[in-house]
Amino acid sequence: MSRTARSEAPLRGRPRRAESTEAILDAAVELLDEVGYEQLHMHHMAERAKVGLATIYRRWPTKQALIADAVRRIDPLAGLPDTGDPQADLAAGMRYYARGLADGCPDRRCQNFLAVVRTEPEIAAVYSEHIFGRMRVRLRELIAQVVGADDPDLDVRADFGPALLLYRAQVLGNLDDPDAAGDEVAELMLAERAPGSPRPGPSPE
Repeated sequence: MSRTARSEAPLRGRPRRAESTEAILDAAVELLDEVGYEQLHMHHMAERAKVGLATIYRRWPTKQALIADAVRRIDPLAGLPDTGDPQADLAAGMRYYARGLADGCPDRRCQNFLAVVRTEPEIAAVYSEHIFGRMRVRLRELIAQVVGADDPDLDVRADFGPALLLYRAQVLGNLDDPDAAGDEVAELMLAERAPGSPRPGPSPE
């Protein structure tokens, strides 16, 4: 085989440099869902990406830095429908969120966030901004299409559903039927406030 032919032949085995970065990040995203943050170690990602540990550490000095970049690759809206029916889309979105909190769910983003919220502020901040912040904006948009963009309680409505589901799952341990729970909270998020009832606000000092 000529030298030119050898140079043009595709390399086999470990990915090239640019491909290595992509492979490592893809491996990190996959393993976050499969094993969770606490059980995930650098050598797991190296094995999945088919690279050496040195290749990972040349790009990210710590597990925390790698996972932060991996979380930024996750599309938080990928599981949320966009059918043009805001009420149906809201219910589907809350069912999706509830399933993510249920035991045995393959999507561990909520569990991973709870695992890092106190001990890994850098990663928790990425989850808050990139994952949950964008989901909150989407929920707020859907609610506004139903109750009106001038509704004074849009923020409260958008926060209420996820907060109630999280409370039921993590505090009460009562989320046996996530689809039913998602439908229930979606209905409550759109409910009319009783005439004359006070708006939620900061507690008096």
